[in-house]
This record gives sequence, structure tokens and C-alpha cells, in this order.
Amino acid sequence: MVDRTCRLDPRIKLLDRRVSLQVGGTAKVEGIAQAANHGKPWSPEEKLAAARGWAEGQSLGQLADALDRSPGGVAGALVRMGAVESREEARERLTSESDDENGSRG
Repeated sequence: MVDRTCRLDPRIKLLDRRVSLQVGGTAKVEGIAQAANHGKPWSPEEKLAAARGWAEGQSLGQLADALDRSPGGVAGALVRMGAVESREEARERLTSESDDENGSRG
């Protein structure tokens, strides 16, 4: 009975539409944008780009923008690759001074 009620309730249908909405490669769930590569496996090239960028001093926000990933996703990848010991350590470099001046994601 509950299943039938949910299928007929227009609010549930509207919620389903919001969850499945795609806008320009960026998934939108209840108005929250996600990076286009969110949840996708990391390619060897992406891992290399993240590790190189990190070693060169790029911020987490810069790497996230370049790789179309969330800062948290990049932090997790850096931990798994051994570039940093913890996500907290990576978050210490969430933005750089140039990010702050240019208004980049942070």
C-alpha cells in the first residue's frame, strides 16, 4: 500500500525529476551541483595529473576545477595515492592565494 501511494504522489514524481536532472554535464540533485566526474573511477592520466599538480603546489580547488572533480574527491585520491597522509592535510591547501584573488572554487 505504501509503494502504491508513493507512485501516485505527485511530490514523489517531482523529487524523482529533480534527482535525474542533468545540466551541461553537471548533475543537479535538489539544487546542489556535482562535478561531472563525480563517482566515476579515476583514470591513470587523472591520477598522474593530480599527483603532478599537487607536487607543483596547486591547491585542492585548482585540481578539482581542472579534473572536474569535487575537492573532497581529489583529497581522497591524493590520500589513496600516498601524496598526503590525510584528507585534513590536503584540505589545508584547499585554496591558494591566487584562487582567492581570482574567485576560484575553494
